[in-house]
Amino acid sequence: MPRRAAFTLVELMVVVSIIAILMSLLVPAVNAARDSARSAQSKNNLRQMGLAIQQFNAAQGYYPPSYITREYNPGAPTDDSLQAFPGYAHLEGYSVQILLLPYLEQQLISDEIDFGKPYNYYIQSAADNPAGVDAPRFELADGTLTRLGALRVPTFVSPGEPRDEVRQNKHHPINYVMNLGTWFIWDPLTGQGGNGAGYPNSRLNDDAFADGLGTTMAFAEVKAWNPYFRDSLRGHSDLSTIPTTPSELATMIGTPNQYKETAHTEWFNGHAHHAGFTTVFRPNTKVMIGERTSSSSATVNASNTGNVDCDWTNKQEGKNHFASNPDYSPTYAAITARSYFKGGVSVAMMDGSVHRFEDTISIGVWRALSTRAGREKLPNSAMKR
Repeated sequence: MPRRAAFTLVELMVVVSIIAILMSLLVPAVNAARDSARSAQSKNNLRQMGLAIQQFNAAQGYYPPSYITREYNPGAPTDDSLQAFPGYAHLEGYSVQILLLPYLEQQLISDEIDFGKPYNYYIQSAADNPAGVDAPRFELADGTLTRLGALRVPTFVSPGEPRDEVRQNKHHPINYVMNLGTWFIWDPLTGQGGNGAGYPNSRLNDDAFADGLGTTMAFAEVKAWNPYFRDSLRGHSDLSTIPTTPSELATMIGTPNQYKETAHTEWFNGHAHHAGFTTVFRPNTKVMIGERTSSSSATVNASNTGNVDCDWTNKQEGKNHFASNPDYSPTYAAITARSYFKGGVSVAMMDGSVHRFEDTISIGVWRALSTRAGREKLPNSAMKR
């Protein structure tokens, strides 16, 4: 009787080993291809936002501000500074992203917003509202009801975002935010703004961008749900120089009033820690100034050995200006551009073009790209794609 051919144990082990080697080579290639596709989609989202800001300028005659508040607007009547923004009679607290909705094929959402009402009208629950009024709900195609701020706008969400989810049943995260400049953002007492693509109540036109639209950043990638400190309430004299290291930042900010883990989780909200970034540090810099102890702890570790990668804002724009003890501290911020795609961040420029800048970019060049009229001379390699 003839013997049946069969694999020996050694032969089987060799085959298994070969398959394992092939898989070890194939899996990284598949993951790299997937990341490349997601990165391309992220750049496409930024491209749409870059084109949208150009369309806004063409329609309105100025580039959108990062935030609009009633306290002050240069050249406007003192009793109603918002008259300088036709069509947005009492726009208070809304993000620049909201102003771009009509230019991102999101007119249906924009049409639901009554800009005669403040941002909180669409966000607050009855428990949070002094008048006890709940924010309106809007019916979706599947019959469910939602607050406007909880809607997912696809252009604002990165394909790499691991927490693409609604927060507190009223907010949705955002991964593409406005360039607010290097460090200083706004002084509510004077109306002076920072050196970025926009600031509260700004009405910048092409002439304001002396550095050129193609070499000034408009929007960049950030990570949602990022930890941050806020409300140190320092004055200009304490913050007169831009920190050069996370440790220097930690020493400078002192003890903030609050620690949160929810930066960039409210696309409806125009505050810097949700809708903006600054260039204090290079892309993806680890700013390990925090020690996670509780959701409200404001402990700062000045040795840069904390266990959370943090952002910081000195004062939320427009916050507590009408309280019994009002505070008019200026807004400064260290909000780092961060990407889920390793090696750098993708950025939309003011002219609508999109570039990717590596983590190793010179800090001088990175900051120069965030100023609209700094008149810095960029090296030849700065704008290579």
